This record gives sequence, C-alpha cells and structure tokens, in this order.
Amino acid sequence: EVIGKCSGCHGADYGGKVVADNLMFGRLWASNLTAGKGGIGEFTDADLERAVRHGVRRDGRPLVFMPAEAYGAMSDRDLAALLGYLRRLPPVDREVPAPRVAPVARTPYLVGGFPLLPVELVDHTTPRQEVKAGVTVEYGRYLATIGGCRACHGMALKGDANPDAPPLDRERLHAWTEADFFRALREGRRPDGTVLDREKMPWVQSGRMTDDEIRAVWRYLRS
Repeated sequence: EVIGKCSGCHGADYGGKVVADNLMFGRLWASNLTAGKGGIGEFTDADLERAVRHGVRRDGRPLVFMPAEAYGAMSDRDLAALLGYLRRLPPVDREVPAPRVAPVARTPYLVGGFPLLPVELVDHTTPRQEVKAGVTVEYGRYLATIGGCRACHGMALKGDANPDAPPLDRERLHAWTEADFFRALREGRRPDGTVLDREKMPWVQSGRMTDDEIRAVWRYLRS
C-alpha cells in the first residue's frame, strides 16, 4: 500500500470505487480487492498475479487502467507480500460495474500514447529480478517503478506523461537537497513552502516509506 498506493484507486476499504464516470470519458470502477461479495475471494494467486503483473483478467480480457506496466517489475517476494496483505483485508460486499470507455478516452488510445490498456505496455517475458533493499540507485529505480512514479512523470521521469507532473530528473532537482525531498514526501511541501496537491501527488502514502526507501529513490533521481 505504501509503495503501490492501491487504495488511491480501490478505496480506503479496498472495496472498489469509481475512478471516472462521465458521458464523454466513460465509466471506470476500480475492483473490489477484498474477499467480500464481488471481490477476490475465489481468485487464485495465479489469477491475482496475472492481474497485477500482466493487466489481464481471469477471463483473459485486458484490464482497463490497471497500472501493470509499473507492477510488472514487482519481485516475487514483494508480490507474495502484497497478495498476503490483500487476503487479510476485512471483507467488503460491493459489486462494481463493468467499465465503459467513451470517445474522449478511446480516441487518444487509438492515436497512441494513452495507456488505456496497460497490458500492451508490459514486458511479459523477462523474468523478474530480486532487488536487494538498501540505499542504492538500483533499489531506488525499483521503488520508483513499482511505486507508479513513471505513470505521471513519464517513463524516463522527464515530465512528458502528465502536464501536472514535472520532470524528476537531476536537472530539475539540481537545487533540491535530500532534506527538501524528504519534506516533499513527508509533508507535501516544496522547498519554497508551496503545498503539493495530494490528489495529484500521493505524498500521504509516499510519506510512509521508510527513511532508507526515500533515500534510495532520492539517490536514483540524482543519478
């Protein structure tokens, strides 16, 4: 939850919630991730692994807006921990409707560049590598990937995926200190004191990362 930020889409109770519902964009509901009615109670670990890492439903259809392009890099150890966590959630009885994709979402997908079906962005063949936890560039890269940073800030973190998400490269952060980075993630404040919008930048969840995890991400960004 701290790294993957599942509750941001699936709700504080993980029972699923509306992500978008309007005539032009479409209707998107995040799934119920609990064992309650409408949830994952009958899902096998293989079913969940397919959804998390590959963006594919139990019936073989692609999941819509499931960030599998980020979670696809998740190690076996972390995936097992995530599934164990989901299995222990209090059950919530909530049926969620099927997605409906309208023209505003469909057109940029067909033209290219809009991640409507992340299954198309996932490397489905390369084995996952265990990355040793520590204050290293490698571990920071791993956390930035499975933490979803690239979904908003761009695959190369150049700020080219979302106009509200600035670049996170060394050039943009050249005047930042490690303390500034900690303040941004823990308190939601930039170096100049302005506040980060928690709806656009999930600093509440990111702020619960350990000191070493934050330092690892900082070291990666500075690299």
